[in-house]
Amino acid sequence: MQGINYEISPNFQHAKIKGNQHYHPITTLVTGDFSSASFFFCMAAISKSTITVDGLDFNDVQGDKKILDILQEMGCTIEWNGNSVSVTGNDSLHGGSFDLNEIPDTLPALAVTACFASDDVHLTNVPQARIKETDRIAVMNKELTALGASIEESPDGMTIKAGHPLHGGIVHGHDDHRVIMALSMISCAISDTMTIQGIDAAGVTFPSFCPLFDSITGENQ
Repeated sequence: MQGINYEISPNFQHAKIKGNQHYHPITTLVTGDFSSASFFFCMAAISKSTITVDGLDFNDVQGDKKILDILQEMGCTIEWNGNSVSVTGNDSLHGGSFDLNEIPDTLPALAVTACFASDDVHLTNVPQARIKETDRIAVMNKELTALGASIEESPDGMTIKAGHPLHGGIVHGHDDHRVIMALSMISCAISDTMTIQGIDAAGVTFPSFCPLFDSITGENQ
């Protein structure tokens, strides 16, 4: 787009950029982050509401865009309108088996979503989720179980059993931004009070998450 000449070595260890080149002004869309948007997609799914996220590209190559396919398979309605996508949760979320190898960062949000499905949900082939900021498989099992879920861990994933509705309680964010944001979603789908201890880490990738979350949940009440 900018016409800059450069060379990348075959092993991607070196880059050579020629001098005396210049950038020029352009007008373009810098698309949003599907990883961050995934929490609001899942909020719509579990609260049986519609949430629209602007600034996304249907043709984007971001891997976490695949969460929309998973939510659609679970029964949500997905509608694109230009650079906006709306997710609508229906009366019943279906279960299924979902390979998260290419989208490991979606595991916390999908684990929460799975707790509201009418059938068992298997999140598989994602051993790398254990070596993120936390062991996200173990952590999500621990915290969701504390809220009433029934979960079976495997070395590379987890199975969330249907028929075990979540209730309020006290959970911990484990200084992991995605765990914190995923657990926050639960409050929009249960009537009990829940407390998440240690939420400061949410600002690592999404500093405005809490006020944005409050604005959306306030509109849905």
